[in-house]
Amino acid sequence: MLLILCIIAALYGCFQQIFGFADFEMNYIVRSEARRKLLFMISGVKRKFSLFSDPSSFGITMAAAASILLSLIANSKFSKKTFLYSFFLIVCLMGLAFSGTRTAYLAFAAGAGFFLLLTANKIATRVLGIFLLLGFAFIMVVPIYSNPTLNRVRSAFDLDNEASLNIRDVNRKSVQPYMLSHPFGGGLGTTGGSGVKYNPGHFLAGFATDSGYLQTATELGWIGLMLLLIQYFLIFKEGLHIYFNTEKKEIKILIAACLVCIFTFVIAQYAQVAVGQFPDSFLFYGAAAIILKTSFNLSQNKTT
Repeated sequence: MLLILCIIAALYGCFQQIFGFADFEMNYIVRSEARRKLLFMISGVKRKFSLFSDPSSFGITMAAAASILLSLIANSKFSKKTFLYSFFLIVCLMGLAFSGTRTAYLAFAAGAGFFLLLTANKIATRVLGIFLLLGFAFIMVVPIYSNPTLNRVRSAFDLDNEASLNIRDVNRKSVQPYMLSHPFGGGLGTTGGSGVKYNPGHFLAGFATDSGYLQTATELGWIGLMLLLIQYFLIFKEGLHIYFNTEKKEIKILIAACLVCIFTFVIAQYAQVAVGQFPDSFLFYGAAAIILKTSFNLSQNKTT
């Protein structure tokens, strides 16, 4: 059901790209100067946000949905479903591209790489990997420079000249002394706009964390960050244990999709607050719940 909703959102994102924003959407954008700057790139191209509140949330969700579809294509037998999944994958990738979210581009690439590594022993995976590499090479070297969407995708992989990434590194270093001296952080809602609104005058009020990990480290301290990373480790540990120890193909397909989805969000957390927002959290926590519930069910079946 969640995947179907993601596909509907991707289709509407493509609709926005082709036909432009509706009047009520344009009114929503121009009412806020911050939203206008976020959505209107310097080149004049408008970042698409589909049914979401912002393009970043839309892009990251599309990256996760595309990763799930990729795993379904590689793990399913060649049939009519393969063509259907491939069509949906292309739609989600188009929505991802139109969102203009460079973090999401990198997150999808990381998710695809993780899946190829997870299932490298399969011939279908190797063939799919070749097509993905060819597609990536085409995007990076094709001599088309008038397309702003292609230019935006290329810029995401040019890490040496990525100004926003360099600024975020400077921000991280500037707040490190505070994090080291506050093992439990400054408290929930003390950073960014929430800090200005609910905790004015706080040292972290107005500080742009950008990263989900940095937000956790500043608000909950390095102890909270360690607990978060331990949580991610345990989820991956259980998922990988199930994947490599079960003989049931249906469970393998399901767990592989969940692992790739979660890995995509975990990577996106480095540059965005990807986990914790709606509706992104439904995919992340839903996939985590499936892994943990499957692990519990399998252990119960063994004992009985």
